[in-house]
Amino acid sequence: MKKINDLLIKAVQLHQQNRLNDAEKKYKKVLVLNLNEPTALRHLGMIYHTRGLFEKSLNFFYKALEQSKTKPDCYNNIGSVYFDQGQDALAEEWFNKSLYVNDKYIPALNNIAQLYAKKLDKENALIFAEKAKNIQPSNPFSINAYGLALLINNRVDDSIQVLENLIVSHESADAYSNLGAAYRDKGDLKKSFKNYEKAYSLKPLDGQIFRNLSHSKFYDPSIDEIKELESYFIKITNDEQKAMYSFGLHNVYEKNNDYEKSFFYLDKANLILDTQTQFDLDKEVIFFDKIKKIFINKSKENKTQKDIKKKIFIVGMPRSGTTLVEQILASHSKVYGCGELDYLTKATSFNTLSNQGNENDKILESYIHDDNSQIFEKIKDEYNSSIQKLEIKENIITDKMPHNFVLIGFIKNTFPQAKIVYCDRDPLDTCLSLYKRTFVHKYFHSYVYDQKKLGEYYLLHKKLMDFWINLYGSSIYQIKYEDLIDDQEKNTRDLLAYCDLEWEDQCMEFYKSKRNVKTASNEQVRQPIYKDSLKSWKKYDTKLDDLKKALNYNE
Repeated sequence: MKKINDLLIKAVQLHQQNRLNDAEKKYKKVLVLNLNEPTALRHLGMIYHTRGLFEKSLNFFYKALEQSKTKPDCYNNIGSVYFDQGQDALAEEWFNKSLYVNDKYIPALNNIAQLYAKKLDKENALIFAEKAKNIQPSNPFSINAYGLALLINNRVDDSIQVLENLIVSHESADAYSNLGAAYRDKGDLKKSFKNYEKAYSLKPLDGQIFRNLSHSKFYDPSIDEIKELESYFIKITNDEQKAMYSFGLHNVYEKNNDYEKSFFYLDKANLILDTQTQFDLDKEVIFFDKIKKIFINKSKENKTQKDIKKKIFIVGMPRSGTTLVEQILASHSKVYGCGELDYLTKATSFNTLSNQGNENDKILESYIHDDNSQIFEKIKDEYNSSIQKLEIKENIITDKMPHNFVLIGFIKNTFPQAKIVYCDRDPLDTCLSLYKRTFVHKYFHSYVYDQKKLGEYYLLHKKLMDFWINLYGSSIYQIKYEDLIDDQEKNTRDLLAYCDLEWEDQCMEFYKSKRNVKTASNEQVRQPIYKDSLKSWKKYDTKLDDLKKALNYNE
């Protein structure tokens, strides 16, 4: 027994010194003496997790769990592996198991807070982060999780203050990365770049950090640095990290106008994510058809309902100009831009606005067969309750969740006075822009990782929009991205007129707005309108045959 304890003490010391090979040997010596020693099993799992050997690490964590079911550690470790694999549902399940054993276990509280932040579950992210911080106010991991929770709750200045104070006493790549995101949302792109750069220097093999750094207009690596990046890419074994690094290398080569290598890495990244997500278009066809079935006989909405605030819903495919349109409207003195709100999805009781897991089947059937008049009132009350918590002084708000195009029937029957702006853009430009982006909800947007699937989903969205426009006519305002770019003033005047807003010059200078922007277009809307994004697909013309075929695209 004493020999085992002595070996464990030495192994843990080596582990803490990051001498992983030496620590691994000591832990294995322990297992020779006691095959089921839980500490050795668990710590070997931690080493393999650090190395990205996820299946091997899970094997050791499960073995350790058999010997220590009354402790929260192994449950949390298993959840952490699933989190790094992108299996969020399993990660959440195991973090909750850990907290069931000990609801004050700080590592699990921090991890589940960060999981909810990743899923943009604002309320739960803040609840768990605050709980961890209150238990251990000086724990740097808890402070970092709290800073991230504040950020996704759009408390950007509070987040920056918390994270700036943290890095004074405890530097970490994750804290710098979160700070980079906070400054990016605030519009301070130089500080954002500096923090992402620092995060990368501390954790150069982190694909997400590198991808964020590569997006910055200030990032311009030398030829030698690009070679080093490619050497890092080869070392990465985790598929999720490899995909993120591929997106980053795509960005680097695109900036250097090397479109051959740029597309090579873009294709590689998307192939990894497509293999993981396995998008099934037929499920979305059924989903959209059932949505139509709910509203086929409900084209006459009640025009007399009163509402607490005037609402402008900005919808369309992601990357179709929704952020630009919201930035223009939010520059108006009477309008508050809320960004991408998930309130309507939650109020309608849908899990997501996708149906890849058939998770919406039950609620769809109830909408089809039930009298929905009272349900629409409930949706309105729940949505407005969420809006009131934001304490917005302006009387007009925008909600620019693009995929609310799926819910236009609900909008028309719940908020009949609301304005709906549908953003449309050249299909190839839209789809290529989607192909070049990663999403927080990778399974929700799993249609983007394959050219054929992407093109087919785009056409499916157009069919649904045709249905809504046929049903509700000119009450849905359609704006073409290309028209807005070509004649900004005319299209801005028309947009404001539709929204019953008087002309204000600052709507032409939307890029001067200090509002926080949390979408993939946050750098673009900090500058005047430019035409570089028009026909941007032509740089990759020869690489897009599958997409063109799926779209039936004729120039």
